[in-house]
Amino acid sequence: MPRDQPYVWLFPERGCKVVLSVSSFEAVLSSARAALPNETGGTLVGKYSDEGCTATITHPYQARKGAHAGRNWFFRPSDDVDPTLRDLLNKKRDALHYLGEWHSHPGAKPLPSVRDIRTLQGLAHSPDVASDTPLLLILGGNLNRLPQVACFMFAEGIYYRGILASGKAERSPGLTGRLLRQIRHIFSLRTDETA
Repeated sequence: MPRDQPYVWLFPERGCKVVLSVSSFEAVLSSARAALPNETGGTLVGKYSDEGCTATITHPYQARKGAHAGRNWFFRPSDDVDPTLRDLLNKKRDALHYLGEWHSHPGAKPLPSVRDIRTLQGLAHSPDVASDTPLLLILGGNLNRLPQVACFMFAEGIYYRGILASGKAERSPGLTGRLLRQIRHIFSLRTDETA
């Protein structure tokens, strides 16, 4: 796939999608590679479409203030916000929104741990977070050769795994081409119904 194609994850159960530009992915990947062999992570900032069905990640930030990491763990206190991020959100209050978090799982599958799921639950219920459906982007696998990326959403007590519809990372394991086409068709029907 051409490098200028964004990553797009479909969430058919929720009737929405998440878009990540190649440049934003490259910024996250660069941060993850620089932290090897440890995990790292940060915050996802971006925009919602007018109808609210599409979240576009435009500004991935690496956590700096209060963050700690090891080979198999990453922690960022939820109340520690980098001043640069705070300034950006304050200046562009109507244009940009907190969308969620990202972090790396070097050498492992891009699947959320129990701690990751609990973090999403906490974010969804936090009065300080401007989203009741926070996203989690996880980079895994061999980050230097063939990184894998997955996107998750927490909503109404359930976490959902997005279906990668475009981008250069590998697709969700176990999805056949036929099943993926059926899911895309269902998603397009839901989008047409809401239009």
